[in-house]
Amino acid sequence: MGTTAKLGTSTSKHLRMPFFSPLELKDKVAGKRGIVSILFGREDVGLLNDELKLCDLVVSIPTSQGYPVMNLSHAVAVILYDLSDVTSGTLELARVEDRERLYMQLKTFLDEIGYREHKKAKTLLMLRRVLGRAELTTKELQTLQGIISKAEWRIGAVDEK
Repeated sequence: MGTTAKLGTSTSKHLRMPFFSPLELKDKVAGKRGIVSILFGREDVGLLNDELKLCDLVVSIPTSQGYPVMNLSHAVAVILYDLSDVTSGTLELARVEDRERLYMQLKTFLDEIGYREHKKAKTLLMLRRVLGRAELTTKELQTLQGIISKAEWRIGAVDEK
């Protein structure tokens, strides 16, 4: 997950990036098992948009409109404080490597079906965001991969396994 102070809007309205508060983030990670990575940006410019695109979730600390940014060390302290009493649970989410393989499979599939080139990058970003919010388990991810593989076989793009 990434952090940002800027709640900007996308130039393309169909690409939404919901922002979670630290307390909402706490609810999202509670009861899950595994590793959670939190990406903080640089002190002067924060995270770049290209870096935020790689994040499954984005968290933003609510501050005043007059001064909407925080010192990096303070932002880290607020988020870590809110997460400090979270306990792990039994729900194990799909690993990052497996999710990345799914994203590559989706990219290949869009190529195979002749998806419009000028729409491909935005569509892949949208899929990444939706699937990131979905908190897929390994079984759910494998089911999606199976559906894509079957569709590829049906259109003759690959041999059936």
